[in-house]
This record gives sequence, C-alpha cells and structure tokens, in this order.
Amino acid sequence: MSRTREYWWSYVKGMIRNYPVLKAQCQNSNTFSQEKNNSVPVEACCFPKIKQKEYQAVNAAIEDTLKYKDGAERMKVIQYVFWNNNCTLAGAALKTHCSERTAQEWHRIFIRTVAKNYGLLD
Repeated sequence: MSRTREYWWSYVKGMIRNYPVLKAQCQNSNTFSQEKNNSVPVEACCFPKIKQKEYQAVNAAIEDTLKYKDGAERMKVIQYVFWNNNCTLAGAALKTHCSERTAQEWHRIFIRTVAKNYGLLD
C-alpha cells in the first residue's frame, strides 16, 4: 500500500536538486573569501539565509548518509536520481546493483533526513 506524501515532499526534493548549484556558488565564494582573508563563514556570505539553511540541511544529510556502512552506494543512488538527472529509481538501482525496493527506501530516508535537518519534521 502506498503512503500519502507530506506537503513538503516536493519542496525538499527541489532543495536536493538545487544543492550542486549552491555548492558551486559556495566554492566560488570560498576562493574569493580566502583571497580577502575574511573570518566570516563561507556559507554566510555566499547566499541568502534561506538558501544557506537549505544548503546546510542537504549537506548534513549527505554527511549522515555517508556514515552508514553502505553510505557510498546510497549516495550513488541519490546522485543518479537527483543530480545527474539521467535515471529513475529503477535505473539507479540497476547501476548500483541493488534492488529497486532498496533504492526506494534509501531515496525516502534521504529525503526525510533533509526534511528533518531543515526543521520540517519533529
């Protein structure tokens, strides 16, 4: 039986899809900050507060996911589905040599972790 999606589900998926763009902006800003020897954290100066919170939520979820014993495989599924935009969950499961059900579970857990880090889940 399928589960009803939360109201924030698509918003969190958008945050995850936007993460590489924010990361690139942050890295460009990081180079600029190092040249000026600023003591302000990089995330604080490279984008608005709401984008900073989104970036930190996804970044924390990535760090949490990599702590699992199969964290690298989980991140490959996330990368194929969200950032490479060339796979469905079934295709990502085939590429990472796991079952489609496992890929769905990893996908769901990652999205819920981002939502929790962002403050949408309590």
